[in-house]
Amino acid sequence: MTYKQQIVDSHTGEVKSERILPENFGFVMLFESEIGSLRKLIGDNPKALELLLLLMEQMDKTNSIVASRATLKELLGHSERTITRSIAYLKEKQVITTSRAGSTVIMHVNAKVAWKNGRSKAKFAKFNATVLISQSEQDERQDTA
Repeated sequence: MTYKQQIVDSHTGEVKSERILPENFGFVMLFESEIGSLRKLIGDNPKALELLLLLMEQMDKTNSIVASRATLKELLGHSERTITRSIAYLKEKQVITTSRAGSTVIMHVNAKVAWKNGRSKAKFAKFNATVLISQSEQDERQDTA
């Protein structure tokens, strides 16, 4: 099946541009050897597993995502303390790593666990990231008209 992305003018309905999405678009791939470890999270720390699944769902093809604890709290319905503990747990289990750009924390899902890009590219570290911001963290949109 081929997936296409279209940019459509919201007023006229005219398709402004279109591109074919990569073959693995919409997939998160897992190593079979890691499924047991992920299954173990269900009993050991289900909230950490829920966070990991959200990260895997939202991460870009570099396995990276920037999202504040406040955004993760809003999306998952957990306290910021629970989010912080879940991140620490996933780091301890080497399922994710984090890096910083100033005060911004970038989370990276271990490519030996799951990835969204071609397998041959999993050994390279590229640190652009998908940034996830909740509505409550966004500035109110100003009407410029």
